[in-house]
Amino acid sequence: MKVAIFAGKGGSFAKYIKESQILNSKIIIIASYLETINKSNVDLFLKKEKNKELEYWTKFEEIVKNNDLIFSQFDYIIPQEICKKYYGKIINHHPALLPAHKGKNAILNTFKSGSLYGGSTVHFVTSEVDNGPIIFQSIYAISPKDTVETLSKKNYYASRDGLVQVVKWFEEKRVFLDKKNGKVLVLNANYNNGFNIPNLEILNE
Repeated sequence: MKVAIFAGKGGSFAKYIKESQILNSKIIIIASYLETINKSNVDLFLKKEKNKELEYWTKFEEIVKNNDLIFSQFDYIIPQEICKKYYGKIINHHPALLPAHKGKNAILNTFKSGSLYGGSTVHFVTSEVDNGPIIFQSIYAISPKDTVETLSKKNYYASRDGLVQVVKWFEEKRVFLDKKNGKVLVLNANYNNGFNIPNLEILNE
């Protein structure tokens, strides 16, 4: 399987997925935030410039066509026509529990909410931002002593193995999207109570 990961600003999740020893996919990392990412981790640079958005999304669609799975971890809103055309092929990692805390500044909004837990969500991308069918969620506890910075670290460590697991499920062709009802089933996965739903099947790396 060929997987293209559009990395977030730091690129740490994309790097962790690519370096996983349990995945068999050919993975490329694409960076748009050239100023913040560690360039040694990047296979392709695709900067989104003002007044050149059409050019950017044309190149984005070429990458979609040439890969089996697109894993979005950036903050850009993908055009509706691309979302509709490739529904079921593009997934997104959102650093908060959906449907709460949609949009940007998700970890900050989680912190401000006063909740005693936070998490991450992996979902299919639709034309409505952060509203696609949910594949996987990870959860971490929040202490009254936590800060936005400590929540960011908790989010990373609580989520990274789950992101690898999601790609593994796609490799195994176990992710089934019911487009009519907007529901996702991971075949033979456990949906018991825990910090990862569905439960992880891989060992911590």
